[in-house]
Amino acid sequence: IYGIILQDVKISGRVSVGGLIGESNNCKIVDSYIEGNVSGVMNVGGLVGYSSKFSVIERSSMKEGNVTGSKRVGGLVGINDKSAIKTSYAEAEVRSKKNNTVGGLVGMNQNASLIINSYSLGNVFGIMTVGGLVGFNKSSTIQTSYATGNVQISGSSIKAHNFFGYGGLVGLSADGMIYNSYAQGNVKGFERVGGLVGLSNKTKIINSYSRGKVEFEGTGANSLLLGGLVGVGLGLKPENSFWSFELSQVDSSYGGENVSDNTLKTKETFDKWDFDKIWYIHDLYNDGYPLLLRHTRDGQNILPPYY
Repeated sequence: IYGIILQDVKISGRVSVGGLIGESNNCKIVDSYIEGNVSGVMNVGGLVGYSSKFSVIERSSMKEGNVTGSKRVGGLVGINDKSAIKTSYAEAEVRSKKNNTVGGLVGMNQNASLIINSYSLGNVFGIMTVGGLVGFNKSSTIQTSYATGNVQISGSSIKAHNFFGYGGLVGLSADGMIYNSYAQGNVKGFERVGGLVGLSNKTKIINSYSRGKVEFEGTGANSLLLGGLVGVGLGLKPENSFWSFELSQVDSSYGGENVSDNTLKTKETFDKWDFDKIWYIHDLYNDGYPLLLRHTRDGQNILPPYY
């Protein structure tokens, strides 16, 4: 599917609901975008509800609009299963009031799926497992991607559950990989709240950072379940990754390095990062914080927004 543009869409359904396709199997979508409102119950995405069986989405987007559902809800794709998302983005506000697994770009990224060179800009609202980019990243990879929207709670009730989280980039990541990525939105959750990842279970996090405020919702929460970079972790700890107490207002994390705001704007801080091909830093861009080179005027394959 190439070059499809749909504006002012109003799509609603129950399971596997998308602005362009409800369910894609071994399908390639290129240079297409949607604007409007998409709503459903489960597997709901601005572009595709359920992308599976080695499907590929490339240079495509969900622009202005809203995506709402209950479970596995994403600004671009509800569930990305054994599939890839490349050089794509979502600007929509994403909201779930009843259940979990909600992300600004993808609700659930699972089974050796890939998200690369992609981003989300919209705010994300959910109850459990909520992320600025991805709600739940399971046995999959996120690379050179970012999220700028805030992560917030959309309801007041929550079931007793030990396996959920709220993160600026990813709510929950299990047996996954996150490389060269960042989050800059504020994050608020019940427990397991992190500026980058809420709950990291055996996930490799390398060369990444977060810079949003991190806080609990409600009273009586356990401060040990709150982290500037990673809220709670099991197994692997982040490598060459950073957060700032001045920005997050949290001085602890499951791994990562706590630096000052000014230090987070200094190239020398990131001595093991690749500033030739991957990262870029300049005081005129992104408020002085590092950003991905391909997302600047100076890089190749430029993506909006243009800084």
